[in-house]
Formats: sequence, structure tokens, C-alpha cells
Amino acid sequence: AEHITLVGLRLGATLAAQVAGSRTDIESIVLYAPVYDGQSLLTEWRHEQEVFDRKHSHTPRQSRTGEILGFPVTEAFHNELVREVSLAVTDSSLKKVLILVEEVETESAILKTWVDMFKSHDVMVTIESPENLAIWRREAIESIVPI
Repeated sequence: AEHITLVGLRLGATLAAQVAGSRTDIESIVLYAPVYDGQSLLTEWRHEQEVFDRKHSHTPRQSRTGEILGFPVTEAFHNELVREVSLAVTDSSLKKVLILVEEVETESAILKTWVDMFKSHDVMVTIESPENLAIWRREAIESIVPI
């Protein structure tokens, strides 16, 4: 392929940004509602699990920390998720980044740090806040995938 673009949603967006920053074959990335803080994501997931449990009288098979949204969570994954998200661009071929975030996040200090880091490496950054960005949040476990 002559032009490679990575597209990631939530945690996948964060992983795409981490990968693209150190590769020489990725030209652009689309970060759809990236996760800046794994601990907040974990808290959000646990809340959604609790809502599901109450709504459906569900008792998780795993311990409270071992299952989130029906998927087992290993201690290793948990520990990796709560570590600080590190992002760097080093010898990368990255030229363009599109970041899709909710309107309230456009002034986020962490987002500004990411944008500054990309721009310091001559990467063109576009930030957009489309309507209904977090469509999967309409109801816990509804699992709507953005179009």
C-alpha cells in the first residue's frame, strides 16, 4: 500500500496514535473519541456493568473486578489500562491526524497536549465535534457502532 491510514475508536484510537507515532509507514490517523485516561475508562465501564447488572438482575460470573460488560478483565490488562497514557512521535511518517471528540472535550488540556505534540512534528491536526459522536452511550450495552 502506498498510503496507510489507521482508524481507531475509543481505546483503539489511543492505540492507533501510539502505534502511528513510531512507524514510518503510516501517513494518517483518525482518532474517534480517543481515551486519554485509562482509569476514567475503567470507571465508565464499571458503571455501565453496574447499570446492566441492575437492569437485568445479572450476577457476574467473575469477581467484580474480573468482568466488565461481559468480558473477562485480566489483572495484566487492568494494570496496563490504569497506567498513564504515553504518546510520542519519533521518526514517523505521520502527516495528518483527524480527532473526533465531543464539543466539551475540545478545550481539554490533555487534547491540547496531544495536538501540540503532533504539530511539533509538522503533523496537520484537525479536530471535529460531530453531532451524536458517542452514539454507543445512548443506553448501556446497546452497542451501537458509529457509522
